[in-house]
Amino acid sequence: MLPGYRAWADLPSSAPSRNVSSPAPSPPDDDFERVRAFLAGDAQAAVWIAGRLDAARRMVAGLCRRFRLPLTRDQVDDIGHDVILIALRKLAQLPRHVPLDAWLHRMCSYELANALRRQRRRASAELPGDVTDAAAGALERLERQELVLAALEALHAQDATVVRQHLFDGLTFVEIATRLGVTENLVKGRYYRAMAQLAITLRHHDPGRDLQ
Repeated sequence: MLPGYRAWADLPSSAPSRNVSSPAPSPPDDDFERVRAFLAGDAQAAVWIAGRLDAARRMVAGLCRRFRLPLTRDQVDDIGHDVILIALRKLAQLPRHVPLDAWLHRMCSYELANALRRQRRRASAELPGDVTDAAAGALERLERQELVLAALEALHAQDATVVRQHLFDGLTFVEIATRLGVTENLVKGRYYRAMAQLAITLRHHDPGRDLQ
């Protein structure tokens, strides 16, 4: 049995997942230590993990809206559920420097892209060309994001945090500086350094090779 799974399974099944409060974002090292506590069977860490992993459902739904993916509500729900199960199996692989939410976000993007690829293969012989072309466009946009998320994991942790908060959370440099307790100029320096590194990584990326 997966280490920590018993603590997860023992949570009250009658309580809807939305009633499990999601804690505020925490530093990556804190995420890493709590995940390790969960894997060791800690019950409090299991409650924390339940709230954090439940965010996968919202992430999947949000990505579908953002990229206008041609998936039904049932498909979206199934993918969100699959991401949670996959995350449970792979929690031991969470890198120390990567926030749990960022790790989940990339997993959601990856599973959505896989679902679209499977749908395209099944539908290519049955659907009109304009429908499959729309699906192809959505998949291409999602794959570009997936590539950026993978490249972010190769950056220095502090630089990656600034990029995520600015691009994905929509925070200004001033807001990020306040959150991190540093100057705005330092945040800007980290951001532009990270973007330059991302550009180099993406420019030299071989599409047939994973970035990890």
